[in-house]
Amino acid sequence: MRDEMKKFYWLLAAITLLLCFCKGNKNPVSFGYGRSDFAIYFLADENLKMKDVYNKDLSELKLAPRPWLDADDIRFYDWSSHCIYLKKDKYRFIPGYQKGEQSLFPDEWANRPLVAVADGHKCYLAYFNSLLLSDYHFPAIVDLAYNSAYPADILYIQWDWLYKDNPQDHETVKSALSRLGLFHGGISVTFDTTDVNTIRVLNNSDISTISYKFTLTNNDIDDLYVPDPDKMGSGLFHHFTNGVVFKNIATYKTYMASQRTVDPIPSPDYWSPDWYTKMPSGASLQRTVILKGYPHFSEGEYIFQFRYNGQKRGMEKEVREATDGRYWLGPTRSNILIFNYAEGKSNVKAASNFTKALTLTNKGE
Repeated sequence: MRDEMKKFYWLLAAITLLLCFCKGNKNPVSFGYGRSDFAIYFLADENLKMKDVYNKDLSELKLAPRPWLDADDIRFYDWSSHCIYLKKDKYRFIPGYQKGEQSLFPDEWANRPLVAVADGHKCYLAYFNSLLLSDYHFPAIVDLAYNSAYPADILYIQWDWLYKDNPQDHETVKSALSRLGLFHGGISVTFDTTDVNTIRVLNNSDISTISYKFTLTNNDIDDLYVPDPDKMGSGLFHHFTNGVVFKNIATYKTYMASQRTVDPIPSPDYWSPDWYTKMPSGASLQRTVILKGYPHFSEGEYIFQFRYNGQKRGMEKEVREATDGRYWLGPTRSNILIFNYAEGKSNVKAASNFTKALTLTNKGE
């Protein structure tokens, strides 16, 4: 009996030691990466930059033994914007980070690769991007005005490229976040191919005017407050977004409202609840917006997409999370469609030929 008791206590001590080890090391090397279901890792070789790895297969990349950020650090993940709502502020993860400072991360982190892992699978490559360096076609944590503009508890992983699928929309990541209870659907922005008023050229001149009609849907478990162009007016709404961006499929010329008139705000951190409409979970609403400022449209086919956006400065946790919902932070983007334009006769259709559509990303951007 005494020998059995000794074995029991030795086993109990071993289990206790193992649990302590696991608590101190989120992803013990002996168990392999991905034990936290979702995590973001640096590479094992800290000297590697994006130029060294961007064209490599993910299977070739060796990860650091412990994650930079994992599921235990996250309150929830907004799938529509890919904003990560953290339990602690960003300075816990980024050395030297201070809210309001122009530089978000250390200089030596510029172009440093990251790998997102879910359920033990390397899902996509991302990186820390300084605006002073060249862009790669990968999700990025961007310094200067981008991440620093977001509240201190939100990490935004940015995807710049229109007309191209976002690698962050990875089903393995979505599944892991859902199982962990971290997934929030956010909103979707869609254009209807059956509606003749989806895109209309109202005045085609040197400075052209269009109207565009889109549908917002709340896919979240929360009731959400969303920026409403009907309440803000076109000038203020287009202070935060460029509107629809077109690209002529034949010429690769980009058409955006670069000459639009926007309404200023009193200060960079200013926002008003009067700009927003509350959308219950599962609800949808349609809005039609008129925007002047495009170049002259020639007849032809245009691929188009829309980034829906709103204020993010000054929206810290204590003001954006109301008792009856939360204020959504973006941006997010619409579905990708084709606009056939001809004088007096136009229509919109699905961009079914994605192979052709995706080639536009690298030309004339």
